[in-house]
Amino acid sequence: MNSSASEPLLRAARRLAPAGVLAAALLCAPSIAGQTTAPAPPSTGSPTAPASPPVAVSGAGSALYRRELAAKRRTNDINHIIQEEMISIEEAYRRIIDDKTMQNLYAASSASDPDEAARKVREQLFEDSIARSREVVLLVAAREARMERYVTRDEIDTALDHIRREAELGDWERVIAERLKSGSLTTEAARSEIRDQIMVEKYIAVKVGAYGLKLLPDLPALHDTYVSPTELQRYFWKVHREAQRKDRLHFHEVRLPVLSPATTEETLARANAIQAALRKRPFADVATEFSLPGSAEPRVEPPGLLPKETADLLQALPEGGVSDVTPVKDPQGEVRAYLLYSLVKRDLHRFDDPKYQEQLRRELWMRKLDANRMRLFYELLREATISSPVATDTRDAFLAHLRRKTRELEE
Repeated sequence: MNSSASEPLLRAARRLAPAGVLAAALLCAPSIAGQTTAPAPPSTGSPTAPASPPVAVSGAGSALYRRELAAKRRTNDINHIIQEEMISIEEAYRRIIDDKTMQNLYAASSASDPDEAARKVREQLFEDSIARSREVVLLVAAREARMERYVTRDEIDTALDHIRREAELGDWERVIAERLKSGSLTTEAARSEIRDQIMVEKYIAVKVGAYGLKLLPDLPALHDTYVSPTELQRYFWKVHREAQRKDRLHFHEVRLPVLSPATTEETLARANAIQAALRKRPFADVATEFSLPGSAEPRVEPPGLLPKETADLLQALPEGGVSDVTPVKDPQGEVRAYLLYSLVKRDLHRFDDPKYQEQLRRELWMRKLDANRMRLFYELLREATISSPVATDTRDAFLAHLRRKTRELEE
């Protein structure tokens, strides 16, 4: 390919580079891509077999994946699934190398040299494999653990009724709802898919010690999602600075000016009357009764932007509390106004606040739960990959990729 002919392809590849170096490489190598759209997988006759997801590469590897997808959903051998994935990765990677597309890939990516570009191709293939196999591997693991024993007919009926109401559906529920509505999924097939999903969710929950499920004697947990007091305090200090930027005080300020020394006592009496009224009635009613200027809506301010004495006073008040009447004096000691505050609510992030601790505990629990879910999946992949007979360099690179992904969960 001469320079003038390849330049448009290289420009197109550079535009696609942020979306993934593999896509850019295939654009620059039509002899490998062969076609721009992968053909639809053949019908398997199984109502639960999902449509094949888009495959990043064509050729023998991806075709093999498409042919075997339904069989993988029915198999009880995770090792078989991963072995086929390793074969797909190896074949796709070798075709890219053998067809000498590294020069185009290097030009289309941010790699510092062709070797780094090749590494990025392989990592993208690994990521595609992880995304493809997650649902299947977890389903097979749940079947191996015989989790169907713990899925009741009532649970399936409740889930199906929820899906039919189409209210606050999750991703998999939304897919089933759309297929039921279009008529492409029968009720019995939907029940089967719902059972599979509940099996997977319960398997994950038990393995990561979540949702308060009692551990099954024959299915010990791999991870613990309990949040200890030490973890909670560490997490607080990690998020404390960011949380402080979100602190807000919601309050009303009533400032009554003293128009002259002769009106000082009258103004103080008026301030005391407003204070007594605020302790019994909403601010809007009091503002109307006493013709107070300004909006009936509370001020909302970060504590750090208020004078320290004002912020301290407001933070010491209970929500709904009213401060004492305070005189405001000029440098000569003359009273110029009377001031009082009514605190509506506080959005403060203090570790000694039980509500905030519970919010933090929930956030940290969800983070640990998500991390433990992925850690469980990576361990299933790792165990199956170790026994894979596929080329050692591909297997070792994939295991190293899984180790990096697992370490990222700790950060």
